[in-house]
Amino acid sequence: MSKTTMIVHCEYSGTGQTLEKLVQSSFYTFLKKELSELAICRDV
Repeated sequence: MSKTTMIVHCEYSGTGQTLEKLVQSSFYTFLKKELSELAICRDV
C-alpha cells in the first residue's frame, strides 16, 4: 500500500469534549473499516 496524505476537516456548532470525542471515534471506526477492506482486496 502506498503512503497517502488525507486531510479531514469537521465543523460542528456544538461545543464540548464529548462531541469532539464522538466525531473522532466515528471517524476512527470508519477509517479502520475502510483500511481493512482495502487490505483484504489487495491480498486477493
